[in-house]
Amino acid sequence: MENERRKSARIPLVAHIEVLDEATDTRLKSRVSDISKDGCYLDMVNPLPAGTKVRLTITESEKVFRARGRIVYSVQHMGAGVNFEEIEPQSLPVLQGWIGQH
Repeated sequence: MENERRKSARIPLVAHIEVLDEATDTRLKSRVSDISKDGCYLDMVNPLPAGTKVRLTITESEKVFRARGRIVYSVQHMGAGVNFEEIEPQSLPVLQGWIGQH
């Protein structure tokens, strides 16, 4: 794909996510549809605007991943792409496990 802008390949992952908008302290619940070592895609009808700084908590089975990130792009009625900016150290093995399963 010559127009691909992502740094790393995304892996399908269906998981619950809680998104905290750091500026407004607003919490949103959504679903992750794919993930990479650099970010994830959120399925959301009303996504936050690009540039929004967020805190993420992704839960799949009994595994929990936490990170800070930024909304990179947002498509109304579709979802948003998030770039991870700071992954909590204890969450790295969880992310590596999800990515390594595929």
